[in-house]
Amino acid sequence: MEILAWLQAEPELASAERDLLGDLARGHDATSMAHHQGVPLPRMRERISRARRHARTLWRNAEAAA
Repeated sequence: MEILAWLQAEPELASAERDLLGDLARGHDATSMAHHQGVPLPRMRERISRARRHARTLWRNAEAAA
């Protein structure tokens, strides 16, 4: 399944995680996202790390259930 389709279909992702991961999948980087949202780069990197970790867990659980 394409990552953008999965992001939209996964009900366990929070809206903020969905938006953040979608921006990454579309090619945005942490620097541009931090600038756009007006947050320090280290904070954006933390958000990205947490969202990726949560998404990986959800993906693995979905694969295990299939």
